[in-house]
Amino acid sequence: MERLTFFPIAIITALISIRLNLTYVGFAMLIGLVLPITLLVRRKETYASAMPGYAFVVVGLVITLIAYLVCLHYGISFEALDQDRSFSRVVRRLPYFGLTFLSAGITALAIFLVRRLRG
Repeated sequence: MERLTFFPIAIITALISIRLNLTYVGFAMLIGLVLPITLLVRRKETYASAMPGYAFVVVGLVITLIAYLVCLHYGISFEALDQDRSFSRVVRRLPYFGLTFLSAGITALAIFLVRRLRG
């Protein structure tokens, strides 16, 4: 039942992305912002600490770097990689996952820093 609390937030996130006409990159960043905030609201305190934030940033950087190298090798952009059906689904989604992990990690670190400054 607790997992159903994310469903309305997912619907609101999708509606925001449609309303703002967000691109591929914008939607990935929006998801990365919404996930830590949702977990904070659901009282998952362990996520809003420094270690998960740093880990997500590192994982996001690695995934984004791999996606960049693939795009550089084939001479295409992130969006072209996403639309090219000759690649497997996992490879096509690398930029999206990388940006989502990066923004989620940065948001988690920001929440941690705000809490630390408040006392």
